[in-house]
Amino acid sequence: GWVVRTDREGAIVCGPQPDPAGIARSLQEGESCPVSELRRRISDTLYNRVIVRSSSHEVDPPVCGTAQDDDPGSATWIGNGMIRELPIDSDAVTTAEACVNMARMHLAKYIRPTEEVAVTIPADPVLNYRDRIMLGRAKSGIGGEYRVSKWAFDLPVNGRAPGLMTVTMMRSAV
Repeated sequence: GWVVRTDREGAIVCGPQPDPAGIARSLQEGESCPVSELRRRISDTLYNRVIVRSSSHEVDPPVCGTAQDDDPGSATWIGNGMIRELPIDSDAVTTAEACVNMARMHLAKYIRPTEEVAVTIPADPVLNYRDRIMLGRAKSGIGGEYRVSKWAFDLPVNGRAPGLMTVTMMRSAV
């Protein structure tokens, strides 16, 4: 459950996933909404079966592990006849259990489409990774709770107003 990331000062941090309790920013539609640009991307990469094979030279015979969508109620259920398979060769896994765990991780990542939303707003250097943001843009058909995944802005220059920043968000699991 730990991640390696950088904080807003650029220091590399290793620890549990930050999980802020409150809403850091509200970007609801209206006159006071600071959003000047919005981009949305939905992945079209879906797999319902993942096979991981060990390519490590230390493993003889080679081991592998499989994870697949076994839920008959799922739209991507493997029994529907449409198999989209992702084969992975990795030298990072050396046991069958490690292969199955890696396959499960990738299956969870690719079993459903993922949504990424990027907004351009005035610079707000206090935003942190995984901060909760409420976003509501009826004209774009986007709304709900998102979490900050990354941001970019130019460093401020004395005597000039801060520029705009781009905040990329992922759909919140909450």
